[in-house]
Amino acid sequence: MKAVLASLGTTGDFEPMLALAIGMRDRGHHPILATSPDFAGRARQHGVPFVPIGPAVESLGLRQSLQAILALESLAEQARAMIACIVPFVPRMVTELEDACANADVLVCLPFQLAGYMSHERTGIPYVAWSFSPFGTMPGMRATRSTSDLINECRLSLGLKARSDPFTEATLLSRLALFATSRHVVRPPRNWPSHYHLTGYFFLNEAWQPDVELSAFIESGPRPIVVTFGSMQHPNPIAVSRLVLDAIDRVGCRAIVQRGWSGLESVRPSPRVHLTTSFIPHGRLFDHAACVVHHGGAGTTAAALRAGVRSVIVPHALDQFLWAELMQTAGAATSVIPVSQLSVERLADAIDNALSSSDERLAGLSGRVRAEDGIDRAIALIEN
Repeated sequence: MKAVLASLGTTGDFEPMLALAIGMRDRGHHPILATSPDFAGRARQHGVPFVPIGPAVESLGLRQSLQAILALESLAEQARAMIACIVPFVPRMVTELEDACANADVLVCLPFQLAGYMSHERTGIPYVAWSFSPFGTMPGMRATRSTSDLINECRLSLGLKARSDPFTEATLLSRLALFATSRHVVRPPRNWPSHYHLTGYFFLNEAWQPDVELSAFIESGPRPIVVTFGSMQHPNPIAVSRLVLDAIDRVGCRAIVQRGWSGLESVRPSPRVHLTTSFIPHGRLFDHAACVVHHGGAGTTAAALRAGVRSVIVPHALDQFLWAELMQTAGAATSVIPVSQLSVERLADAIDNALSSSDERLAGLSGRVRAEDGIDRAIALIEN
């Protein structure tokens, strides 16, 4: 089976699809990754064919959009801001994706890659929707309707008819919809369509060794906490850096701080803090962590669960607040601090609480998550 796997977005959007591509290849299929040219190197590293779709992430404007949505209060406004930065590039991406799908048997696509379902409608290629967040499909979670006029304008320009809710309908009308989320974390509503499936997470099992400096830091003392806000953008990264370092000092723990898109800095030298600037797979890094302070992105949350390490979640936007609530309810997150309420005192107390917590529910949940094989389940559904 020749399958085109298309995504759009940041590393957190790409890595699960890379894991699926490797799993398909290992089962004798012929996957092609189709996404931003930024990820060609990662695909090449794992020997997976790659086709660039659309501009680089920097040109797409995702950085600026992610910073802008922090000032927006409603999920509907945040979704609209994200779609607005994508829409101008969709006609080009439709053309490039249709070329990539020539002679392919199936297109597996992330909903934010708007070109996917439009390409399906124009060419008839079988379309499988996949996502790592089922929240947009649940009753009451219809904030994507705020994007309809933006998407429909693009649809009309491509000769397609307007839809009442084109973002959500791409999943609802797909032949198969896969949600790379654990059934032990999310309970789907009873009225879910029969073609919707929770598969389990898509984890990429790859060999990784920390570089010499990071390895020396990890081995030089007690387990450090890890601080990572991924692709989130802060208006004042230096202020956030100082806040994080002050909280670490107050707790007296060791910490690995990932620079991320916001550009967190070591604003003052400290033997207790190691700043990382290069890509590190969370699935391996978190194995060395005492707890993880993160933004609540779906992939980061999943990696922390798999590692069995407690989270302190600082949700910034979109579905991160929902993941934070689920993790706190499950005993996997001891504290949730919205980024607008982040302070040295609250973060220090949350870290201290996470390090001293003895809630045993996390170990059980982590074991159940690790026992699932989301990739195998997804491939079987696609094959069927």
